[in-house]
Amino acid sequence: SHGSMIDFLDKGRSGMASTFLVRLKIGPILVDAKGVSRLYERRIRKRDLAMLLAAVTIAFLVAGFTVRDFFAQAFGILWDSIR
Repeated sequence: SHGSMIDFLDKGRSGMASTFLVRLKIGPILVDAKGVSRLYERRIRKRDLAMLLAAVTIAFLVAGFTVRDFFAQAFGILWDSIR
């Protein structure tokens, strides 16, 4: 990771022309992978988990109303696997 353009140019590697042009054009807007990991939280928020569970519930309800015997078949399979 390079902190500035001077650090980047000091590396002196060949084949870095495209990277140099991108950094020259974009400049300080460019965020390296190290910086991206600092932008996002690593824990799962309760609100996001609740939204996921709500989406799954809605999907099952829609499937249940569109497929006639969906719940009967699902509970039958579940009951057979428990027995």
